[in-house]
Amino acid sequence: MDDYLRFYISFGSPFSYIVSQRIDELASKYNKKVLWRPVRLRNVLNIVYSNTGGFNIPQKKLDYLRLDSNRMAKFYGLPFIPPNDQPPFDCDEVYFCVYSLANGNEEVLRNICMAISSSIWQKGMVLKSVNDIVYCLSQFYTSKNIIINNINNNSGKELHRRSINDAVNSGMIGSPWITYKKEIFWGNDRLDYLDYFLSNLN
Repeated sequence: MDDYLRFYISFGSPFSYIVSQRIDELASKYNKKVLWRPVRLRNVLNIVYSNTGGFNIPQKKLDYLRLDSNRMAKFYGLPFIPPNDQPPFDCDEVYFCVYSLANGNEEVLRNICMAISSSIWQKGMVLKSVNDIVYCLSQFYTSKNIIINNINNNSGKELHRRSINDAVNSGMIGSPWITYKKEIFWGNDRLDYLDYFLSNLN
C-alpha cells in the first residue's frame, strides 16, 4: 500500500488553511509524502447529507467557527485575515481550475492549493467568480486566458468530481480531512494525534 498522507483541503475552511500551513512539516518528520486533494466541502456534505434533507450550518455555529479559527491561527502564529463576507468563500470553478492547472503534477497542485487558501485566509479574498479567480492567480499566470481556459477545462471538473467521490467513500464529514492508509483524522486538532500515531508505527 502506498505510504502517503492524503489531505482533503477545502479552500472555504479556515481550519483547512491552518492545516495547510502545518502538514508538510509533520509529513517531513516521518518521511511521508502528502497528496493534496482539494474538494469543495459543500459538495461533499451535500452528498453525505442527501438522505437527511441536505446540509445546513446554523449561524451560531458559523459564528463560533470564526471565533475559534481566529484563536487557533493566533495560537500557531499564523497570519489570519478572514473574508468579511458570509460563506461560502469559494466556488466550484476554483477547484476545476486548480486541478486543470496542475495537470497531474503533485508539487504544482500543492503550491496552487497553498496560494488559493492563503489568499482567502491571509488576505481576506472571496473567490466566488471567474474574475475573482483570475485576480487571485494573476501573480502566478500572467495570461488571463490561461486561467479562464483552465477554469472551463472538463478535465479539471472530472478530477474534482473523482476527488469528491474518493472523499465521500473515505467517510469524510468535515474539513480538513486526512487519511493514512485505513486511518482517518478530522480537524486541525487531530494533527497532534496523527503525529503520535505515526511515531508509534515502528
